[in-house]
Amino acid sequence: MKTPFRSQPKITQNFGARPEYYSQFGLKGHEGLDLIPTGTVWDVLCLEDGVVVKDEDKRGSGAYGIF
Repeated sequence: MKTPFRSQPKITQNFGARPEYYSQFGLKGHEGLDLIPTGTVWDVLCLEDGVVVKDEDKRGSGAYGIF
């Protein structure tokens, strides 16, 4: 797996985790893979070429997390 961090990431929640919790939202489980870096540098690196078309940072915007 390519990593978005300079250090090996730690998975804090796997895809499909906690189906009993996410069922209240009509989901079969967690729909993402949550990662945090394990080192002291938290720079986020690009995994592929591309263009950012949206940056959503507003809490309470309806998004499941910040993306």
